[in-house]
Amino acid sequence: MSKKLPKFAPLTLDFTFKKAFANEQCTELLLFLLNTFLDRVLKEPIIDVKVIHTVQLGKTRKKRGAVFDIQCEDASGARFIVEMQVEEQKHFIKRSLFYLCMAVASPRGSL
Repeated sequence: MSKKLPKFAPLTLDFTFKKAFANEQCTELLLFLLNTFLDRVLKEPIIDVKVIHTVQLGKTRKKRGAVFDIQCEDASGARFIVEMQVEEQKHFIKRSLFYLCMAVASPRGSL
């Protein structure tokens, strides 16, 4: 009898990502993950994160896209958005500009 390996849910799925990172207990883990992946491009480490609960879904089940938007603040006070794309998204530039405008217009304390 062969031993079955456990199946793991991929972190690229919206549901799995939110279960793993979109809660207060996992903030430190999310900070570690982002700082590790973005180490070479960040001038300062990320010190605060907020998961934005907006997901762009495709029109059909096969075209379902997962988008994870995270607002970040680094040690120097700079605020920016990290977005993970699993597949090519139509209107990516327009949506990114919209999110950027929302981040710029949001009050400082609501990051």
